[in-house]
Amino acid sequence: DAAARQSPLTCCGFGHAVRQAAALADHVAAIAERSGALAAPAIPDEPIHAGTGALALMLARPPRSAARRHEVNALLDAAFAELYAMGNDDFAALLRDELLFDRFVTFLRRSAVRRPQIWHEVLRRLGPVPLARWGVNLLRERVRVAM
Repeated sequence: DAAARQSPLTCCGFGHAVRQAAALADHVAAIAERSGALAAPAIPDEPIHAGTGALALMLARPPRSAARRHEVNALLDAAFAELYAMGNDDFAALLRDELLFDRFVTFLRRSAVRRPQIWHEVLRRLGPVPLARWGVNLLRERVRVAM
């Protein structure tokens, strides 16, 4: 996670997956020993991707035009500038996929203040259905955290 503070890998659950590799291997081995098949996801990554999945999707599909590539870079610049402003603890927690939900929402809100057109750009890059799906997943995670 510390290799590059602005690596796209740090925003899409990669660090979390790496840290869970030993647990995953143990889980797969135990299930394989009992039944030979993996019955359920072993890494609980849904909470991570509720917040960061949309960003991972955006980064997975690079824009074709130079102007659109600039938008993605500007979005990342605004997001990481805001993370920096929020302080090292929040910055590190997001990069480790451990940022608390309320702090994540604060990060989103402050990033939008820093770059007001951010939601328009995200809508254009993702489209309405994936953006709505991301919003629903984020709300579902909020309800889960509240319980």
